[in-house]
Amino acid sequence: DMVAARTGALAPWLAAHGVVFTPGGGRDFAMTYVWVAALLPIVFWAPNTQQIMQGFQPALDHANANNSANTSPTRLAWRSSPRWALAMSVVLALGLLSLTRPSEFLYFQF
Repeated sequence: DMVAARTGALAPWLAAHGVVFTPGGGRDFAMTYVWVAALLPIVFWAPNTQQIMQGFQPALDHANANNSANTSPTRLAWRSSPRWALAMSVVLALGLLSLTRPSEFLYFQF
């Protein structure tokens, strides 16, 4: 409401064109950046799928790749184990359960 008051005469024009001023909008905007900052270390330092599966040649030309850059922590390397089976089962179950949720057609608005 304070943002709408600060826009002065533009407030009715903005409202007519679909701009809605909601309380807490700035908080949501700031929380977006908090989440980005919190998850950024995962993006930069977590191994990717090629590094996790490096022992199984996951790419066509994997043998010629520079293996010194593809070192991943051994605890994240793929090994057939009950722990990995449980983790993949949970991912599969969550994926299958999410299929029942209705989803809007993405390109409907374009």
